[in-house]
Amino acid sequence: EGIGAAVRAALLEVPGVPVVTGFLARDRAGRATTLGRDGSDLTAALLAEAVGARELRFWKTVEGILSADPRLVPGARRLDAVTYAEAAELAFHGARVLHPASVAPAIRARVAVRVGNVLEPDAPGTVFAERLPRAAPISIASRAEVLGIELDIDSPEHRTARAARLLAVLAENGVEVHWIAAEGERVCALVDQSAGVPAALAELGPAARSVRGMATLAMVGEGVGGSARLEVAALGALVDEGIRVLRSQGSTRAASLAFAVDATDLPRAVRRLHDELIAPAPVAGGPDVPIAAN
Repeated sequence: EGIGAAVRAALLEVPGVPVVTGFLARDRAGRATTLGRDGSDLTAALLAEAVGARELRFWKTVEGILSADPRLVPGARRLDAVTYAEAAELAFHGARVLHPASVAPAIRARVAVRVGNVLEPDAPGTVFAERLPRAAPISIASRAEVLGIELDIDSPEHRTARAARLLAVLAENGVEVHWIAAEGERVCALVDQSAGVPAALAELGPAARSVRGMATLAMVGEGVGGSARLEVAALGALVDEGIRVLRSQGSTRAASLAFAVDATDLPRAVRRLHDELIAPAPVAGGPDVPIAAN
């Protein structure tokens, strides 16, 4: 609340309509820095939360949130509406429309959100909603280049401790973890290829190694993570396509079901799952979904 109050006070001192440059920031030492790719999204979301905005619009050069990356699926279609949870999962798993951290402030502040096309400002775009009826996943997010960091486990009872150490060392070296999987003899974290990886591997010692040439894709939709039927169908489709699934991850509470595959197989994997399992048409919000901006 202290930061929010300071932001509101600063904006009130600006005559007329405040125009705030996104993407730029200061670190804890007061040095100028940036917020990374799509950092203006994060700036806008934090400002909307701070001032108690009724509506937040993200202006992009695409028509809204799509059912897949159009570079991989030329027939990807615009989604009329997504839930806040679905938007967060899409951003987390690599969809490039929004900054991964920009959804959380909107959720906290219950701000109405729309993603629109700056080149077609009157087009409907995609709105966010609290709840939407879903019978199938509605989109696929993907990451083309992911690195696996594997750490051997000397005995099963040490699995939790080894996983905790792996996460701690990666965090200390500034390596962002996308998800972590445990197997019989090792734990594996899927991460971005960043400058901190060599130092993390050195600290973890000879029991650790990196695995290159991986990619991830995630089917997103409310209830997707807990669907055993969908996981079996997805694995069957990928095997039928001749694609080996390196790892998979889902949770009964998550709105996503994710797979790791060889990076060379990613385009075929995304197209196959999109054609076979993604909902055939966008689902719009009904009258019981009040948080869609108009």
